[in-house]
Amino acid sequence: MMSGMKTFIEAYAKERAIPKTKAEEEVRAFLKTLKDQCVENDGVAFKGYFSLKKITKKGRTGTVNGHSYSTEDKKSLKLSIYSDLEDALQ
Repeated sequence: MMSGMKTFIEAYAKERAIPKTKAEEEVRAFLKTLKDQCVENDGVAFKGYFSLKKITKKGRTGTVNGHSYSTEDKKSLKLSIYSDLEDALQ
């Protein structure tokens, strides 16, 4: 099962031995900074763990069941994992 924000904050608070309110402030500040850096730069890399790279998914056109469709280009992030995290996932 995937961990959500609440579960992550609880685990972070336990790991750092800090109150949940302080943990939530720190996690939210980290996420805001991560978002800002991804917007301002081409992405973010955490050596040994993972990188997030800004990419553009090209729009598509086609026909499904006789109906034509078209989608616009869309900004997205590509996740790449590095050795430390990859080893831990094995």
